[in-house]
Amino acid sequence: MLLEERSTAPGRVAAVAVAIGCFAALAGACRGIVGSDSVDAVGELCVSLTDCYGEARFACDTLVGRANEAPDEVITSFLRDFDPEACLDSCSGSRVCLDNALFCTARTEACSFQDECCGWSEGLAECQERPGGAACCARDGVQCEETSDCCESECIDGFCGGTQCALVDEPCRWALDCCSGRCIVGLTGDKTCQALQCSKVGEPCKSSDECCKDPGGLEVLECVGATEASPGVCLVQTPCTAEGGPCVPGGDSACCEGTSCELATATKEFVCNPTDCDLAGFDCADDSDCCGSLICSFSVTGSFCDLPPNECGKAGVGCMEGADCCSGTCIAGACTQGGNGCESTIGTCHSPLAQGPVISSECEEHDECVAIVKAADAFCACTAWDSLCVGDYVACCGNVDGACN
Repeated sequence: MLLEERSTAPGRVAAVAVAIGCFAALAGACRGIVGSDSVDAVGELCVSLTDCYGEARFACDTLVGRANEAPDEVITSFLRDFDPEACLDSCSGSRVCLDNALFCTARTEACSFQDECCGWSEGLAECQERPGGAACCARDGVQCEETSDCCESECIDGFCGGTQCALVDEPCRWALDCCSGRCIVGLTGDKTCQALQCSKVGEPCKSSDECCKDPGGLEVLECVGATEASPGVCLVQTPCTAEGGPCVPGGDSACCEGTSCELATATKEFVCNPTDCDLAGFDCADDSDCCGSLICSFSVTGSFCDLPPNECGKAGVGCMEGADCCSGTCIAGACTQGGNGCESTIGTCHSPLAQGPVISSECEEHDECVAIVKAADAFCACTAWDSLCVGDYVACCGNVDGACN
Protein backbone atom coordinates (compact mmCIF):
# COMPACT_ATOMS: atom_id res chain seq x y z
CA MET A 1 0.00 0.00 0.00
CA LEU A 2 1.38 3.44 -0.92
CA LEU A 3 1.96 5.99 1.82
CA GLU A 4 -0.32 8.45 0.06
CA GLU A 5 -3.24 6.03 0.42
CA ARG A 6 -3.16 6.39 4.18
CA SER A 7 -1.86 9.93 4.71
CA THR A 8 -1.72 12.89 2.39
CA ALA A 9 0.08 15.17 4.85
CA PRO A 10 3.55 15.91 3.34
CA GLY A 11 5.17 16.15 6.76
CA ARG A 12 3.82 12.77 7.75
CA VAL A 13 5.02 11.09 4.57
CA ALA A 14 8.44 12.69 4.84
CA ALA A 15 8.66 11.72 8.50
CA VAL A 16 8.04 8.06 7.75
CA ALA A 17 10.54 8.15 4.92
CA VAL A 18 13.21 9.57 7.25
CA ALA A 19 12.46 6.89 9.84
CA ILE A 20 12.79 4.13 7.24
CA GLY A 21 16.14 5.53 6.26
CA CYS A 22 17.27 5.36 9.88
CA PHE A 23 16.36 1.68 10.18
CA ALA A 24 17.98 0.91 6.87
CA ALA A 25 21.20 2.26 8.34
CA LEU A 26 22.66 1.06 11.62
CA ALA A 27 19.90 0.61 14.25
CA GLY A 28 19.95 3.45 16.76
CA ALA A 29 22.25 5.60 14.64
CA CYS A 30 19.60 8.27 14.12
CA ARG A 31 16.10 9.17 15.32
CA GLY A 32 12.91 8.32 13.45
CA ILE A 33 10.62 11.31 12.90
CA VAL A 34 6.95 10.49 13.57
CA GLY A 35 4.29 13.17 13.22
CA SER A 36 5.46 16.57 14.40
CA ASP A 37 7.66 15.22 17.23
CA SER A 38 11.12 13.69 17.13
CA VAL A 39 10.64 10.19 18.49
CA ASP A 40 12.93 7.19 18.25
CA ALA A 41 9.89 4.92 18.03
CA VAL A 42 11.53 1.58 18.76
CA GLY A 43 14.05 3.01 21.23
CA GLU A 44 11.43 4.86 23.28
CA LEU A 45 9.15 1.83 23.20
CA CYS A 46 11.98 -0.32 24.54
CA VAL A 47 12.58 2.12 27.40
CA SER A 48 8.89 2.08 28.37
CA LEU A 49 8.67 -1.73 28.23
CA THR A 50 11.83 -2.36 30.25
CA ASP A 51 10.85 0.26 32.84
CA CYS A 52 7.47 -1.46 33.27
CA TYR A 53 8.25 -5.16 32.85
CA GLY A 54 12.04 -5.56 32.99
CA GLU A 55 14.56 -6.68 30.39
CA ALA A 56 13.83 -10.37 31.04
CA ARG A 57 10.38 -9.88 29.52
CA PHE A 58 11.24 -7.46 26.71
CA ALA A 59 14.83 -7.39 25.48
CA CYS A 60 15.60 -4.21 23.58
CA ASP A 61 18.31 -5.81 21.47
CA THR A 62 15.76 -8.35 20.23
CA LEU A 63 13.15 -5.71 19.37
CA VAL A 64 15.67 -3.43 17.66
CA GLY A 65 17.05 -6.43 15.80
CA ARG A 66 13.62 -7.32 14.43
CA ALA A 67 13.01 -3.73 13.37
CA ASN A 68 16.40 -3.57 11.68
CA GLU A 69 15.76 -6.77 9.70
CA ALA A 70 12.11 -6.08 8.75
CA PRO A 71 11.08 -5.23 5.16
CA ASP A 72 10.51 -1.55 4.41
CA GLU A 73 6.76 -2.00 4.00
CA VAL A 74 6.45 -3.52 7.49
CA ILE A 75 8.43 -0.66 9.05
CA THR A 76 6.36 1.84 7.08
CA SER A 77 3.12 0.35 8.39
CA PHE A 78 4.36 0.41 12.00
CA LEU A 79 5.60 3.99 11.88
CA ARG A 80 2.50 5.23 10.10
CA ASP A 81 0.27 3.89 12.86
CA PHE A 82 2.64 4.65 15.75
CA ASP A 83 0.97 6.93 18.30
CA PRO A 84 3.50 8.17 20.89
CA GLU A 85 0.81 9.00 23.43
CA ALA A 86 -0.93 5.60 23.19
CA CYS A 87 2.31 3.61 22.97
CA LEU A 88 4.50 5.38 25.50
CA ASP A 89 2.28 6.93 28.18
CA SER A 90 1.15 3.63 29.75
CA CYS A 91 2.63 0.21 30.45
CA SER A 92 -0.34 -1.63 28.93
CA GLY A 93 -0.27 0.67 25.89
CA SER A 94 3.36 -0.19 25.24
CA ARG A 95 2.52 -3.90 25.24
CA VAL A 96 -0.39 -3.38 22.83
CA CYS A 97 1.89 -1.36 20.56
CA LEU A 98 4.03 -4.49 20.13
CA ASP A 99 1.07 -6.32 18.60
CA ASN A 100 2.31 -5.38 15.15
CA ALA A 101 3.88 -7.34 12.32
CA LEU A 102 7.16 -5.55 13.00
CA PHE A 103 7.53 -7.35 16.35
CA CYS A 104 4.93 -10.10 16.78
CA THR A 105 5.16 -13.77 15.86
CA ALA A 106 2.78 -15.60 13.53
CA ARG A 107 0.84 -18.78 14.31
CA THR A 108 2.82 -22.02 14.78
CA GLU A 109 6.06 -20.02 15.29
CA ALA A 110 8.05 -20.27 18.54
CA CYS A 111 7.29 -17.86 21.41
CA SER A 112 8.15 -17.23 25.06
CA PHE A 113 5.32 -14.92 26.18
CA GLN A 114 1.70 -14.43 25.11
CA ASP A 115 2.28 -10.86 23.97
CA GLU A 116 4.75 -12.05 21.35
CA CYS A 117 1.94 -13.60 19.31
CA CYS A 118 0.25 -11.53 16.60
CA GLY A 119 -3.35 -10.73 17.58
CA TRP A 120 -2.95 -11.43 21.31
CA SER A 121 -4.36 -8.02 22.30
CA GLU A 122 -7.63 -8.85 20.53
CA GLY A 123 -7.78 -12.33 22.03
CA LEU A 124 -7.00 -14.03 18.73
CA ALA A 125 -3.80 -15.84 19.72
CA GLU A 126 -1.76 -17.02 22.67
CA CYS A 127 1.57 -18.64 23.39
CA GLN A 128 1.08 -22.26 24.42
CA GLU A 129 3.38 -25.16 25.21
CA ARG A 130 3.17 -27.74 22.41
CA PRO A 131 4.99 -31.02 21.63
CA GLY A 132 7.76 -29.20 19.77
CA GLY A 133 8.01 -26.36 22.28
CA ALA A 134 6.00 -23.20 23.02
CA ALA A 135 4.41 -21.70 19.91
CA CYS A 136 1.75 -19.17 18.93
CA CYS A 137 -1.68 -20.61 18.15
CA ALA A 138 -5.30 -19.54 17.60
CA ARG A 139 -7.74 -19.60 20.51
CA ASP A 140 -11.15 -21.27 20.40
CA GLY A 141 -13.64 -19.29 18.34
CA VAL A 142 -10.95 -17.80 16.07
CA GLN A 143 -10.74 -18.40 12.32
CA CYS A 144 -8.41 -21.20 11.23
CA GLU A 145 -7.34 -23.06 8.11
CA GLU A 146 -6.25 -26.32 9.69
CA THR A 147 -6.18 -27.95 13.12
CA SER A 148 -2.47 -27.17 13.59
CA ASP A 149 -3.46 -23.47 13.75
CA CYS A 150 -5.52 -24.07 16.91
CA CYS A 151 -4.26 -24.16 20.49
CA GLU A 152 -6.48 -26.97 21.76
CA SER A 153 -9.52 -27.75 19.60
CA GLU A 154 -9.89 -28.97 16.03
CA CYS A 155 -10.47 -26.58 13.14
CA ILE A 156 -14.15 -27.13 12.32
CA ASP A 157 -15.95 -25.17 9.59
CA GLY A 158 -13.17 -22.59 9.56
CA PHE A 159 -13.11 -21.89 13.32
CA CYS A 160 -11.15 -23.43 16.18
CA GLY A 161 -13.63 -25.53 18.13
CA GLY A 162 -16.34 -25.02 15.51
CA THR A 163 -17.78 -21.84 17.07
CA GLN A 164 -17.12 -18.17 16.27
CA CYS A 165 -16.26 -15.58 18.94
CA ALA A 166 -17.02 -11.87 18.58
CA LEU A 167 -14.19 -9.57 17.52
CA VAL A 168 -13.21 -6.22 19.04
CA ASP A 169 -15.99 -3.58 18.74
CA GLU A 170 -18.61 -6.21 17.93
CA PRO A 171 -21.68 -6.46 20.23
CA CYS A 172 -21.64 -8.94 23.10
CA ARG A 173 -23.67 -10.07 26.07
CA TRP A 174 -21.11 -11.91 28.15
CA ALA A 175 -17.31 -11.91 28.32
CA LEU A 176 -17.42 -15.47 26.98
CA ASP A 177 -18.90 -14.13 23.73
CA CYS A 178 -15.70 -12.18 22.98
CA CYS A 179 -12.44 -13.48 21.58
CA SER A 180 -10.73 -11.08 24.00
CA GLY A 181 -12.83 -12.14 26.99
CA ARG A 182 -13.72 -8.48 27.66
CA CYS A 183 -17.35 -7.35 27.18
CA ILE A 184 -17.55 -3.71 28.29
CA VAL A 185 -20.40 -1.19 28.57
CA GLY A 186 -19.63 1.85 26.41
CA LEU A 187 -20.70 5.49 26.67
CA THR A 188 -23.91 4.72 24.74
CA GLY A 189 -24.85 1.95 27.16
CA ASP A 190 -24.23 -0.79 24.59
CA LYS A 191 -21.88 -3.67 25.40
CA THR A 192 -19.09 -4.44 22.92
CA CYS A 193 -15.97 -6.59 22.89
CA GLN A 194 -12.80 -4.68 23.76
CA ALA A 195 -9.09 -5.37 23.39
CA LEU A 196 -6.85 -6.39 26.28
CA GLN A 197 -5.48 -2.89 26.76
CA CYS A 198 -5.52 -2.32 30.51
CA SER A 199 -3.47 -3.42 33.51
CA LYS A 200 -5.04 -5.89 35.93
CA VAL A 201 -4.50 -6.19 39.68
CA GLY A 202 -0.77 -6.53 40.41
CA GLU A 203 0.34 -5.44 36.93
CA PRO A 204 2.53 -2.34 36.34
CA CYS A 205 1.04 1.05 35.51
CA LYS A 206 2.03 4.68 35.02
CA SER A 207 -1.34 6.14 36.04
CA SER A 208 -4.71 4.94 37.34
CA ASP A 209 -6.26 5.61 33.92
CA GLU A 210 -4.72 2.42 32.56
CA CYS A 211 -5.90 0.16 35.40
CA CYS A 212 -8.78 -2.11 34.34
CA LYS A 213 -12.31 -1.03 35.18
CA ASP A 214 -15.27 -3.25 36.04
CA PRO A 215 -17.95 -4.08 33.40
CA GLY A 216 -20.08 -1.18 34.67
CA GLY A 217 -17.37 1.33 33.82
CA LEU A 218 -16.55 2.31 37.41
CA GLU A 219 -12.90 2.71 38.33
CA VAL A 220 -12.10 0.14 40.99
CA LEU A 221 -8.29 0.02 40.79
CA GLU A 222 -5.69 2.70 41.46
CA CYS A 223 -2.09 2.93 40.30
CA VAL A 224 -0.11 2.88 43.55
CA GLY A 225 3.54 3.94 43.82
CA ALA A 226 3.97 5.47 40.36
CA THR A 227 6.48 8.32 40.00
CA GLU A 228 8.02 10.15 37.07
CA ALA A 229 11.01 7.85 37.35
CA SER A 230 9.30 4.48 37.79
CA PRO A 231 5.91 2.80 37.30
CA GLY A 232 3.56 1.68 40.05
CA VAL A 233 1.15 -1.25 40.44
CA CYS A 234 -2.63 -1.44 39.94
CA LEU A 235 -4.24 -2.31 43.29
CA VAL A 236 -7.72 -2.33 44.82
CA GLN A 237 -7.89 0.67 47.14
CA THR A 238 -11.33 0.20 48.71
CA PRO A 239 -11.41 -1.13 52.30
CA CYS A 240 -14.52 -3.21 51.57
CA THR A 241 -15.91 -4.20 48.17
CA ALA A 242 -19.70 -4.23 48.04
CA GLU A 243 -21.88 -6.97 46.58
CA GLY A 244 -21.25 -7.24 42.84
CA GLY A 245 -17.93 -5.39 42.96
CA PRO A 246 -14.69 -6.85 41.55
CA CYS A 247 -12.30 -8.64 43.87
CA VAL A 248 -9.02 -10.57 43.96
CA PRO A 249 -9.15 -14.40 44.21
CA GLY A 250 -8.15 -15.52 47.67
CA GLY A 251 -8.76 -12.04 49.07
CA ASP A 252 -12.22 -12.55 50.58
CA SER A 253 -11.38 -10.05 53.31
CA ALA A 254 -11.76 -7.29 50.68
CA CYS A 255 -15.41 -8.27 50.15
CA CYS A 256 -18.03 -6.86 52.51
CA GLU A 257 -19.63 -9.17 55.06
CA GLY A 258 -22.12 -11.63 53.59
CA THR A 259 -20.26 -11.98 50.31
CA SER A 260 -17.23 -13.89 49.06
CA CYS A 261 -14.91 -13.51 46.06
CA GLU A 262 -16.10 -15.88 43.32
CA LEU A 263 -15.68 -16.23 39.57
CA ALA A 264 -18.76 -15.43 37.47
CA THR A 265 -18.49 -17.98 34.65
CA ALA A 266 -20.28 -15.90 32.01
CA THR A 267 -18.41 -12.63 32.58
CA LYS A 268 -15.06 -14.24 33.53
CA GLU A 269 -14.79 -11.66 36.32
CA PHE A 270 -14.16 -12.25 40.03
CA VAL A 271 -16.85 -10.44 42.01
CA CYS A 272 -18.10 -10.30 45.59
CA ASN A 273 -21.02 -12.73 45.36
CA PRO A 274 -23.63 -13.17 48.15
CA THR A 275 -23.24 -16.40 50.11
CA ASP A 276 -26.95 -17.33 49.89
CA CYS A 277 -27.67 -16.66 46.17
CA ASP A 278 -25.92 -15.86 42.90
CA LEU A 279 -25.60 -12.61 40.93
CA ALA A 280 -25.84 -12.13 37.16
CA GLY A 281 -23.32 -14.19 35.22
CA PHE A 282 -23.09 -17.10 37.67
CA ASP A 283 -24.06 -20.66 36.72
CA CYS A 284 -27.52 -21.76 37.77
CA ALA A 285 -29.87 -24.73 37.56
CA ASP A 286 -33.14 -22.91 38.30
CA ASP A 287 -34.49 -19.52 39.38
CA SER A 288 -34.04 -20.26 43.08
CA ASP A 289 -30.26 -20.10 42.63
CA CYS A 290 -30.42 -16.43 41.55
CA CYS A 291 -30.64 -13.32 43.76
CA GLY A 292 -33.70 -11.06 43.87
CA SER A 293 -35.66 -10.88 40.63
CA LEU A 294 -32.88 -12.51 38.56
CA ILE A 295 -33.90 -15.64 36.68
CA CYS A 296 -31.92 -18.62 35.42
CA SER A 297 -31.62 -17.72 31.74
CA PHE A 298 -30.23 -19.83 28.90
CA SER A 299 -27.32 -18.56 26.79
CA VAL A 300 -25.48 -20.36 24.01
CA THR A 301 -22.59 -20.77 26.48
CA GLY A 302 -24.69 -22.14 29.36
CA SER A 303 -27.37 -21.26 31.91
CA PHE A 304 -26.63 -18.12 33.92
CA CYS A 305 -28.45 -15.82 36.33
CA ASP A 306 -29.67 -12.78 34.42
CA LEU A 307 -32.31 -10.05 34.41
CA PRO A 308 -35.72 -11.22 33.15
CA PRO A 309 -36.52 -10.20 29.54
CA ASN A 310 -39.62 -8.27 30.66
CA GLU A 311 -41.84 -7.74 33.72
CA CYS A 312 -42.37 -11.45 34.22
CA GLY A 313 -42.13 -13.42 37.44
CA LYS A 314 -39.50 -15.95 38.41
CA ALA A 315 -40.37 -19.39 39.77
CA GLY A 316 -42.37 -19.15 43.00
CA VAL A 317 -43.94 -15.75 42.25
CA GLY A 318 -47.76 -15.58 42.23
CA CYS A 319 -49.46 -15.61 38.81
CA MET A 320 -52.81 -15.67 37.04
CA GLU A 321 -51.66 -17.21 33.75
CA GLY A 322 -48.56 -18.45 31.96
CA ALA A 323 -47.88 -15.03 30.42
CA ASP A 324 -47.20 -13.68 33.93
CA CYS A 325 -44.20 -16.02 34.28
CA CYS A 326 -40.75 -15.91 32.71
CA SER A 327 -40.96 -19.68 32.23
CA GLY A 328 -44.40 -19.37 30.62
CA THR A 329 -45.84 -21.86 33.13
CA CYS A 330 -48.34 -20.92 35.87
CA ILE A 331 -49.52 -23.84 38.04
CA ALA A 332 -51.78 -23.52 41.09
CA GLY A 333 -51.31 -19.74 41.15
CA ALA A 334 -47.50 -19.80 41.16
CA CYS A 335 -44.88 -19.53 38.43
CA THR A 336 -43.18 -22.88 37.87
CA GLN A 337 -39.65 -23.42 36.63
CA GLY A 338 -40.61 -26.24 34.28
CA GLY A 339 -41.73 -29.82 34.23
CA ASN A 340 -45.49 -30.28 34.08
CA GLY A 341 -46.31 -29.33 30.52
CA CYS A 342 -43.35 -26.95 30.16
CA GLU A 343 -42.39 -28.37 26.77
CA SER A 344 -45.69 -27.16 25.34
CA THR A 345 -45.39 -23.60 26.63
CA ILE A 346 -41.78 -22.67 25.98
CA GLY A 347 -39.23 -23.28 23.26
CA THR A 348 -38.31 -22.25 19.74
CA CYS A 349 -37.77 -23.94 16.38
CA HIS A 350 -34.24 -25.01 15.51
CA SER A 351 -32.39 -28.12 14.34
CA PRO A 352 -32.09 -30.87 16.96
CA LEU A 353 -28.47 -31.22 15.82
CA ALA A 354 -27.63 -27.70 17.08
CA GLN A 355 -27.45 -26.42 20.67
CA GLY A 356 -29.95 -23.75 21.61
CA PRO A 357 -33.18 -23.12 23.54
CA VAL A 358 -35.71 -25.85 24.26
CA ILE A 359 -37.26 -27.23 21.05
CA SER A 360 -40.98 -26.45 20.97
CA SER A 361 -43.41 -29.31 20.37
CA GLU A 362 -45.02 -27.18 17.65
CA CYS A 363 -41.88 -26.97 15.49
CA GLU A 364 -41.60 -28.77 12.18
CA GLU A 365 -38.31 -30.23 13.42
CA HIS A 366 -40.18 -31.95 16.27
CA ASP A 367 -39.97 -35.68 15.65
CA GLU A 368 -40.12 -38.90 17.61
CA CYS A 369 -36.50 -38.71 18.82
CA VAL A 370 -36.92 -35.13 20.04
CA ALA A 371 -39.90 -36.31 22.07
CA ILE A 372 -37.93 -39.30 23.40
CA VAL A 373 -35.00 -37.14 24.51
CA LYS A 374 -37.27 -34.55 26.16
CA ALA A 375 -39.19 -37.24 27.99
CA ALA A 376 -35.98 -38.82 29.30
CA ASP A 377 -34.21 -35.58 30.33
CA ALA A 378 -36.13 -32.75 32.00
CA PHE A 379 -33.24 -30.34 31.28
CA CYS A 380 -33.70 -30.88 27.52
CA ALA A 381 -37.44 -30.46 27.91
CA CYS A 382 -37.56 -27.41 30.13
CA THR A 383 -34.23 -25.56 30.33
CA ALA A 384 -32.10 -25.79 27.19
CA TRP A 385 -31.12 -28.05 24.31
CA ASP A 386 -27.42 -28.47 25.14
CA SER A 387 -24.66 -30.72 23.75
CA LEU A 388 -25.87 -33.70 25.81
CA CYS A 389 -29.35 -33.34 24.33
CA VAL A 390 -27.84 -33.25 20.84
CA GLY A 391 -25.80 -36.38 21.60
CA ASP A 392 -28.87 -38.23 22.93
CA TYR A 393 -30.81 -37.19 19.83
CA VAL A 394 -28.12 -38.52 17.47
CA ALA A 395 -27.99 -41.79 19.42
CA CYS A 396 -31.77 -42.11 19.24
CA CYS A 397 -31.80 -41.54 15.48
CA GLY A 398 -29.31 -44.35 15.04
CA ASN A 399 -31.33 -46.79 17.14
CA VAL A 400 -34.91 -46.02 16.14
CA ASP A 401 -35.63 -46.45 12.41
CA GLY A 402 -37.77 -43.72 10.89
CA ALA A 403 -37.87 -41.71 14.12
CA CYS A 404 -36.03 -38.71 12.71
CA ASN A 405 -37.18 -36.43 9.89
